[in-house]
Amino acid sequence: MFPDHTPYDTRTKLLLANAIPVLLRVLLRLEETDALEWVALPNEEPLTIHKRADFVIRNRTDNQLIQVELQTHADKDMLERCFVYAAPYMATYKTIPYQYILHLGQEPADYRTEFSNDWHTFRIEVIDLKQIPAEELLQSDLPEAVVMAILCASDSPEQLVEAIFERLRALVLDNNKLADYISIADTLSALRDMNDLIKNKRKHMALQLDITKSSIYQEGKAEGKAEGRDETLLEIIREMHADGDPLAKIARICHLTEERVKEILNL
Repeated sequence: MFPDHTPYDTRTKLLLANAIPVLLRVLLRLEETDALEWVALPNEEPLTIHKRADFVIRNRTDNQLIQVELQTHADKDMLERCFVYAAPYMATYKTIPYQYILHLGQEPADYRTEFSNDWHTFRIEVIDLKQIPAEELLQSDLPEAVVMAILCASDSPEQLVEAIFERLRALVLDNNKLADYISIADTLSALRDMNDLIKNKRKHMALQLDITKSSIYQEGKAEGKAEGRDETLLEIIREMHADGDPLAKIARICHLTEERVKEILNL
């Protein structure tokens, strides 16, 4: 899981909600027929502790469970946390999930992955995206998978960004939906110090995207209101300012006064 103060958690989960089975098929070499049977479980089931679990999917044919946790840092307690996650699923579904850490960060993925004594053995598996060839995700027909290629191995960051944009433009015809994927690519690119490449490419393509019409923005805004906060709006303001948008434009798009925008930006 991501720390609460980063933008990666909510936005990445929104993007990947429907793509996890496909990503797992690529990363775990699952058969296409297997991927078709996987269905997502609400992350509050079977106990409320799983509101903190990232993704759990179940194969309807054999009851097999897979849990995926997104990590940017190699937290030392991930093995223990996954054990806590596993117990309620054993009680409810009579099986323990196969648990995978999808490591997104640049630092080494040096997690503790196994506990073993004379009586018990428990382990998790780590998938380090920076060790996965980007081409494996670029070939997907899912824009969600294509965007994740920004975190994968590539000989040339510039060529990788070019390939991601070209593939997205071929798959996504609606500009407001395209804004979702470019926004999340921009967010994730910070994990590889590639923000400038994304921003320059977007400007070069003259993409006029109203980010407030994107589904990630709307869903994030609704979630923020439900929890008494609006982190997504604050993030959009900071992104637009970083892109050089004038305060008047930011205020108009975000339905705020210029003074409020200045307060948010500490200007």
